[in-house]
Amino acid sequence: MKPILAMLLGAALLPISACSGYDIPEEVPAPAQSDASNPFEEAQDDASLMAMLSHEAANPPLSDSGEREPFPYDGGEFHLDYHFSVSGDLESVGFLLFLDGKPQPYRIDGQSSDYAFCHTFDAAEDQDIAFLFEPVAGHGGDTLNLTIVSITNP
Repeated sequence: MKPILAMLLGAALLPISACSGYDIPEEVPAPAQSDASNPFEEAQDDASLMAMLSHEAANPPLSDSGEREPFPYDGGEFHLDYHFSVSGDLESVGFLLFLDGKPQPYRIDGQSSDYAFCHTFDAAEDQDIAFLFEPVAGHGGDTLNLTIVSITNP
C-alpha cells in the first residue's frame, strides 16, 4: 500500500516541480531585421537543369479507350520492352524493379548478363532495352504491380 501512496504523491508533485523557476516575459522582443537578401531568390537564380531522365514501358497494352491495361504473363521469363531518354549532364543510369513491393532480379536482353537487382547503362540520348525476369511474387491469374525506379549515376 505504501508504494502506491508514494507513487501517487510523486505524480502529484511532478507537474509543480516541472514548471517552477520559469518566468514568462511581459514583452516579446521583435526579431532582428536583416539587410541580407532572400536566400530563396538567390537559389532560383542559380538553379540550372543539370540533366533530365524519362523512362517508360515501350508499347504498353492499351484498351479500346486508350487506357493502359495489365501486361499479359503466361509463365516463364517475362519480357518487358522499355525505353529511356537522357538529356543533359548525366554519366549513367541504373534501374531497380519491384514486383508488388518486392525487389525483382532481372537481366537485360541482348547482353550476356546475369540476374541482378540493378543494371547500369551509359547515359545516351534515347535507348531501348528489354528487362527479362521470372516473377518473385504472385500466382497464375494475379494482377501484380510492377514499379521501376531509376537511379542517376549509380
